[in-house]
Amino acid sequence: MEGIPSAENNEEEKENVFIESYKNGEYSEITSEEIPETIREELENRVFQYSLDREKRDKPVKWFEVTLNNGDVIYGGQYNEEHGDFKDFDEEEKPIWTNIEYAPAFYFFETNKDTEYVGRGSVRFLPGNDEMPIVNYVESEEHGTGRGTARYYLMNQLTEDFFDKKLYSSTWTDPKNAPQKIWRRFYENGEAEIVEEHKTKDEEDNEEVIYRYRFI
Repeated sequence: MEGIPSAENNEEEKENVFIESYKNGEYSEITSEEIPETIREELENRVFQYSLDREKRDKPVKWFEVTLNNGDVIYGGQYNEEHGDFKDFDEEEKPIWTNIEYAPAFYFFETNKDTEYVGRGSVRFLPGNDEMPIVNYVESEEHGTGRGTARYYLMNQLTEDFFDKKLYSSTWTDPKNAPQKIWRRFYENGEAEIVEEHKTKDEEDNEEVIYRYRFI
């Protein structure tokens, strides 16, 4: 499974590709020290959340920012989640893991021009599946601003740049929830396609269909 791209990649070429493909912002790679203090600790906590040794915090992370045309700035990290089966503790009382798997992911926070938090997003692969990068998390501080929908487009572009794949919708959710409605709108606009469907029943035992989508 593809993880963090090699440091030998040409950063300037990467930025140009991003700008040509995504017209609403400019991508650049940064260091963690360039992330505002107001969100740095929380972002680092999220990035190292799925690490087998959370205290060590030495796994490779590609920190990045995307300056959006509306004045907002995205600060994020691309990394590999680490998953394994706990076996035992060693002599120093540190856990021993077996069957370790690595799942590529990225997580970001969005701030406005005053460096105030306005939302976040996350994309990940499920362990053992290297073909389906899914939306893991999307949150907006305020609704009705258009930022939430724009965040999906951004996540799809980052997914293409990082993993050379299109973004999929998340695991099954209630069709009445906002994410399903947003993906339905992408589908009706010809921007996404249905790749799976799942029949279930609502609280009143009525049959309904939930879909998994993918950007085209």
